[in-house]
Amino acid sequence: MPSEYQQVYDNEEFILEGRTLYIRCCDCGLVHKYIFRIIDNKIAIKVFRDNRKTAATRRHARIKIKKGK
Repeated sequence: MPSEYQQVYDNEEFILEGRTLYIRCCDCGLVHKYIFRIIDNKIAIKVFRDNRKTAATRRHARIKIKKGK
């Protein structure tokens, strides 16, 4: 499955291109959607868990998550 996610390593800077960024955890496959806006010269960030992309990532990577008791 080709990755639509940018590979970023620990302590590495990157430039945001566009307004939306998806971040995927390497270990568990959880995907979050970040939306950035500038409001009064400040950066506003909204973060959402993306259940569809998370499920697709976990299926592809065969990641099994055990639920708590």
